[in-house]
Amino acid sequence: MYQKDFYVLKDSGTYSNVLEAIGLSQVIGKITKNQECVKIRDILTHFQVIVDDAITEDMVNNTNYFDGFTFVKFKEDTLVPDGVSFIDYKKEKSINENQKKKEKEIYQQILKTNDRRQKKLLFKEIEEYMPKKRGDWDILSNINKLKVSTSYEKLFNNVFKNKTIESKNVFPTFLRAILTLYSLLDDNTFEAKKVLKQGGGKFDEVKSLQMLNPHQVKGVNKEKATGISMGAEDVLWIREYLKIIGCFKVMFVRPIQVSSKTWDTKIYVLSPKEIDYIRLSLLQNSFKPSLRGVTSLKMDISSILLFCKTFIENIEEYKTERPFLKSYKPHHYVSGFSTAYLKKLGTSESVSNISFLQLPDFIEVKNRSDGDDWIIILEEHRKIFSRDAVKEAGQGLYILQSYRSFISSGSIDKFLDSLSSYSEFLIQEISKEHYYVYPFSQTLLEKFFKLTEDYYMKTLNKPLNPIFQNEGFKNIAKAIRNSTISLQYIPKKSRDYEVKYGMAQDLKRKSAYRDELVEYIMEFTAFYNAENARIKERKGDNAKTRSNIKQQDIEEFVSLVDEYDSNLIGKLLCAYGYALDRKEKVDENDIELIEANEEHTEEV
Repeated sequence: MYQKDFYVLKDSGTYSNVLEAIGLSQVIGKITKNQECVKIRDILTHFQVIVDDAITEDMVNNTNYFDGFTFVKFKEDTLVPDGVSFIDYKKEKSINENQKKKEKEIYQQILKTNDRRQKKLLFKEIEEYMPKKRGDWDILSNINKLKVSTSYEKLFNNVFKNKTIESKNVFPTFLRAILTLYSLLDDNTFEAKKVLKQGGGKFDEVKSLQMLNPHQVKGVNKEKATGISMGAEDVLWIREYLKIIGCFKVMFVRPIQVSSKTWDTKIYVLSPKEIDYIRLSLLQNSFKPSLRGVTSLKMDISSILLFCKTFIENIEEYKTERPFLKSYKPHHYVSGFSTAYLKKLGTSESVSNISFLQLPDFIEVKNRSDGDDWIIILEEHRKIFSRDAVKEAGQGLYILQSYRSFISSGSIDKFLDSLSSYSEFLIQEISKEHYYVYPFSQTLLEKFFKLTEDYYMKTLNKPLNPIFQNEGFKNIAKAIRNSTISLQYIPKKSRDYEVKYGMAQDLKRKSAYRDELVEYIMEFTAFYNAENARIKERKGDNAKTRSNIKQQDIEEFVSLVDEYDSNLIGKLLCAYGYALDRKEKVDENDIELIEANEEHTEEV
């Protein structure tokens, strides 16, 4: 047990063992009195918790009692142990409800005014309204909702009430039991129980808690089930104690809207790959308060994008503007998010889905400039895909599913599918004058493919950036832009040219076949150039018109199709043709107000 490596067996296939490893990391940090030296590493079959120097018997014996987690008074008649600092659940609930009430009152004022400046002031008032709810309120409220509060109290008292027996300090015995339990790669439960008995304490056993163990649903845990009973599985209470510690460090819980009156619950847990305990906690605390979303797909997307953005912002060299000594990939430090979806079943909730969201491995930051670019790109993607404009139904559902698959897997096919489908959706919305639905930035798309050039070289065996430097590709994309998205921001009375609807659908469909794509582009070229000629004829030779697509442009484009692949080039052309830089779009202030409007609608 006196060593520097400890092991948490991955025996659940869920976030249960992540919570256990995080709880163990905190306890070891307390023993060594140096939380910063504790590291967590995923070694496939186990989570390995590592310290710089081996833990000694003196360290354990000299460790004074500490609360693993804060006692919570969930009910009026709950007895708070003497001398224990605690959280008054009823009081915190009142603060939360008052904040929501205040936000709703201010939001009603926002809806009644058309003054942009007044709206901004009102939104600022919401942000600054005090007192704020606790950062761990989502955990506390779900402990109460999922009926974990009784076990929570038992686990706290198992340590607190047995820290001294007959004036003898036996708290170190509890610590030795923990170190013994995780000292081997194999299950060491029997030896850990023997160590606990040496202290002579009396401990309450607890059942498996669904919130902490989504794989252990009530009644179906028997090795050879002959029926289903209501009982949960018996577990060693020390493991549940550590999981409670862990849930306050790496878990966040969000309500998921199913209908206007029905809400399910989704639990997310950060899963470490190789990272310091302190750094993991810092990242969780930094990104969690900014998380928005009320549907499952959008929460998944927002979680990944926002975490990667937060990771970059917290790189030490990036924060201090020092030269980078190495490159950084979020995926090298955190694997992703383990999740559990809890379906509402009358008055209770039950796990209906367990999944894992992998962080993208194509994001790499080599210097401050890369960090700046990635932050802007990730924020643009988050605003486009996590906002209310794209609904989780019909075409919107396909767009979101394709994008989530891309951001979690890195598949360029999925990315291009989501971009081309979004182009179809975008043109439909802008035609309805929904200018709050805005296109991808042309510049940021180029930056994205430049930053990921090395990554996609491994799968495509060819660089993507020459495509964007190809004059034929650029000129045809510009012509598509001039015939579609750019025109829609011009009032109908002032348009000289006809908006060409349906191009996104056509490009997506024709891209599957080389000859059909080339033929379609040639037909579009003929239409585009003829339209230019008509305008010039009507307005005179000195009239300013769009530049024609030249024969050389066609030839260069065809050479790209032959060199790469029609599916890749066609969908890239669609994405690039429907991208538009911010300066050409709707006023930025309007966008900010719309985004704030949606975020506070979700909260209220």
